Amino acid sequence: MNADGGNVRLITDNSTDDFGPTWSPDGNQIAFYSKQDGDYEIYVINIDGSGLQQITLNDDGDPNNNSDDDVSPDWSSDGTQIVFSSRRDGNVNLYVMNRDGSNPMALTSDSTSESSAAWKPGQIALPVSAQSVVLSPTTVDCLNSPPSRLNVGMQAAVIDVDPNHIRLHPQSAEVRGEIPSGGVFDIIGGPECGQSAGLIWWEVSYQGVTGWTAEGKGDQYWIAPYSASASSTTIVNTPVAEARPTCSGTLTSQLQVGHYARVTPGDRGNRLRSQPTTSGEQIGLIPAGRLFRVVDGPVCADDYAWWKVYHSGQTGWTVEADSTSYWLEPIDVSNASDLILDDQKTVDQFTGAFQGFEHGYMFWVQSVGEMWVLTETGSGRGTWQAYADTWQLGDPEPVLNEKPGTLLFQPIRGFGKVWYENQGVRDALGWAKFNEIAVTISYEYRPTTNVHVLAIRDGRFEVYSDGIWQRSG
Repeated sequence: MNADGGNVRLITDNSTDDFGPTWSPDGNQIAFYSKQDGDYEIYVINIDGSGLQQITLNDDGDPNNNSDDDVSPDWSSDGTQIVFSSRRDGNVNLYVMNRDGSNPMALTSDSTSESSAAWKPGQIALPVSAQSVVLSPTTVDCLNSPPSRLNVGMQAAVIDVDPNHIRLHPQSAEVRGEIPSGGVFDIIGGPECGQSAGLIWWEVSYQGVTGWTAEGKGDQYWIAPYSASASSTTIVNTPVAEARPTCSGTLTSQLQVGHYARVTPGDRGNRLRSQPTTSGEQIGLIPAGRLFRVVDGPVCADDYAWWKVYHSGQTGWTVEADSTSYWLEPIDVSNASDLILDDQKTVDQFTGAFQGFEHGYMFWVQSVGEMWVLTETGSGRGTWQAYADTWQLGDPEPVLNEKPGTLLFQPIRGFGKVWYENQGVRDALGWAKFNEIAVTISYEYRPTTNVHVLAIRDGRFEVYSDGIWQRSG
């Protein structure tokens, strides 16, 4: 299409998806990769849609052998060669070939994954060397995501006990499918930062379904790099951080940040506290045998080893051990079929606040001290983001030069502070349609689907942990 969005033209028309288009230097052709022959191969097509050529094949020349993927093409400056990533040797490495696909040569040959290469500006094709290209690591930085560990062209697997949704795109509420715990899939595009929720999203392909899925949130990874050896299948679940030193006077710590654990079966349950101390407020209880995720620790206090954990929608601190007893034990979720998983709903009811806007809603979720901003991108669905409630009684109301239109309002108090101090929120929501109202919020957290349900007299809102929401009543 033109730069202004006009004159949109269809170039490819087939039964599968086409990815990663890149212009040839002369502007006459486009290279891209597609699964038209069963696995990902690189194609070249004229800009008018004619002259489609498949320029890569599987290493044995058999299009029915789907063990290889050739992806992420990029043209040399003189247009005579193309660099790309491939799994044809078992690992994701870089290759270069002539523009017609002939004479493919490996640039890298190690056990790590290299992908998304690009030619240095002005670099002609020869001599061929790894120095002729620039590796493009995943440097995308998203506010609410852990550092990315993935790249286009590699495989990954869901390491969370809950499935990962496959969405139409990072800002979409439309769910195209889901990847179950342990499910292995291909990374075919990305990453992108979903600005509304601050999550890193990857374009993926899983059992014929393509779309976008999130890598993680906060300290928690939901998906991780995957590798397979001849003897076994392994999910590479590298923890966010290694276990810290054992606390003096306690048993040796067995847990690790980023991994899973459970309360020892047969025990009475572990208290969940707001701080790593016996004087911290008790905010919950983890029942015996129940699974949870470790997000930080240990902290040594009161002769105990404390770990920060995520359980049933709550994050808090719980005790692993003293000098004689363990109350927590590490768990390998790849063999979790016999565990008592966290599948019970958390139910609560509290007083909050609600306000409707031109393009969404705001909730004051008093129980967690947050303002939830729900931006509507389609009818009854959209994206959301949580903001800390920092408003205090007596704070001055902001003054804007711009005034709301007829029957519209400027939000005030806590809603007004979030709206005023975040330009993106103001632009996305628009003006309020009515003044904020106090409401009784019936709250549920459903761990099996990773969804928070907020029910008020005006309707029910399902708010997913990957930054998407939809109205269900």
